Amino acid sequence: MCPLVLWKLSEKEGAPEGQTKEGTTYPVGDFYKVLDGYTILKSQNFWEAILAVETGNGSKQIRLYRWRNKNGEWKVDLARFNISSWDIEVVASKIKEFKSKYMGQ
Repeated sequence: MCPLVLWKLSEKEGAPEGQTKEGTTYPVGDFYKVLDGYTILKSQNFWEAILAVETGNGSKQIRLYRWRNKNGEWKVDLARFNISSWDIEVVASKIKEFKSKYMGQ
């Protein structure tokens, strides 16, 4: 599936900056407008999500984020990068293969 299909399915109108239609506010910088998001994991200390964003220069990207809770405030951790060019099916397949091979799942 081409990542650009996601934009047509999930682009939001009128949501506050950094917030999805469902009301989740993702802590991203002012350069990005969050179009949609999916939280993969959220604990007291870490938050991982996939975001569809529009950049300040108008390009659209799918980005992988990980935040760390520092003194009650979510700060971007080490992972924050564009994954629009990834072949998601291949990545998902490799993850499943590694989980089965190395984790017995």
